[in-house]
Amino acid sequence: MAQGGLRGRIAGYYAAEYAASSAFNGFVTLFYAARGMDAGQVSLLMAAGPLVALFALPVTGTLADRARRRALALCAVYGLCALSSLCFLPARGFWPLLCATALFSCFSTCVSPLGEALALSRLHAAGLGFGRLRMAGTVSYALGSLLLGTFLDGGIERFVPVVCALYALGGACSLLLASRTAQGPGSTKKRPPFLSLLRRRELRTLLLFALCLQAAQGVFYALYGLFMTQSLHGTRADVGLGALVGTLSEIPFLLFADRLLRRLGAPRLLLLSAAGMALRLLLTGLSRSPAAAIAAQALCVGGVIVCAFAMAQYVSLSVPQEQAASGQMLLYVFTYAAARALGSLLALGLTRLPSLGAALCACAVLPAALLLFARPLLRLPPLPTRR
Repeated sequence: MAQGGLRGRIAGYYAAEYAASSAFNGFVTLFYAARGMDAGQVSLLMAAGPLVALFALPVTGTLADRARRRALALCAVYGLCALSSLCFLPARGFWPLLCATALFSCFSTCVSPLGEALALSRLHAAGLGFGRLRMAGTVSYALGSLLLGTFLDGGIERFVPVVCALYALGGACSLLLASRTAQGPGSTKKRPPFLSLLRRRELRTLLLFALCLQAAQGVFYALYGLFMTQSLHGTRADVGLGALVGTLSEIPFLLFADRLLRRLGAPRLLLLSAAGMALRLLLTGLSRSPAAAIAAQALCVGGVIVCAFAMAQYVSLSVPQEQAASGQMLLYVFTYAAARALGSLLALGLTRLPSLGAALCACAVLPAALLLFARPLLRLPPLPTRR
């Protein structure tokens, strides 16, 4: 396949993936609130998905590495996401919502790492950069958040059909990542255990650092929508506009992401991510109007995208090709499952503070404290040796 065709396919896939992600991640807390959940219950529900992912990610990664057609495995996961999202329709009350969230999360949490493994494997084989293609996901998330925020202002019950439709679309677009040759090595070859990927000391160190960063982001996901609509009396459209500003701010980084990764290395980029995330949480928590909280999201340019990009590339270069899916699943065990569960539980504790704004400000201490570990982090290799 010509390089231009491969670029177009991967960009198209990322646009579909992040459209679905913007629907669920951006507005599920508002759906919970509309079903009568308070801030503490929302935090517990937000912890359920990552906790389920602790078990779902390793299993799915192992199965995907055994599949000869990983794109078909990804398509099946999307289909299960679409079907399981319908369980939210009849769910009312904490326990039914918890069950629906756990079931949906068994599949939805595996989408991004499996898609990342497929995309990065094909890009590295073709010698192509990742940052500018990943930008298609950023633009899709931004526009999707804005449009969905306006659409859901007409009724939060529209949330479930939209999520179902967008995950079904993602399943169709996942076939854009398919190769004419088998992508998995088959099931007869013996593979190292899943946790054998942690034998590299520098990878363990960076994963733990990224876990703490993403835990702070987990607090943000749990509280931002509630802070905007309940504390600042904004609208669902304001929540979507904040997501638009945040995701569009990632574009300058993604334009030069591959070059910055080669020049600075993953450890320095993670330190920049910690500084950006701490400042964004602080300024968001100090906001006294929806406009100020929306403007603070421009600092996303130095936050979660930097961490996600650097770690996805680092892990992809660290693991053998036959463990490509398991490698990205391991990354998500740390930076999504463990981190978001920890973040949601932190959010539950922080809701005991006088206000949600105070909770966001208090959370800024976590990424700021990580900067104290700059010296040992900078001693690590900038990038791993390709395997």
